[in-house]
Amino acid sequence: MTTLNETKLTECTGTITEFQPVNKTLESMPEVLTAQMIADYLHISRRRVYELFHIPPSYGGIPNYDIGISKRVDKPDFISWIEALKEKKQSKKPA
Repeated sequence: MTTLNETKLTECTGTITEFQPVNKTLESMPEVLTAQMIADYLHISRRRVYELFHIPPSYGGIPNYDIGISKRVDKPDFISWIEALKEKKQSKKPA
């Protein structure tokens, strides 16, 4: 006879059947990026990525385009955005 605790333990210790690796490098990312891919790469929330989508690129937002109700970012635009942030930070450092 199994106890309630043993049943719960058995239910909780199931095996993981599917694993989707997170893109850890820019080189491993596809040419067209989703908000979730960007969030995973930057280690920020998907909500924050959407906030950055709503900011015009001239004010520091991520350049993006719509496909229906979905937002997408071309990988070269994302790389340029990151580089621009780095350059901006470098220009603020005192010499």
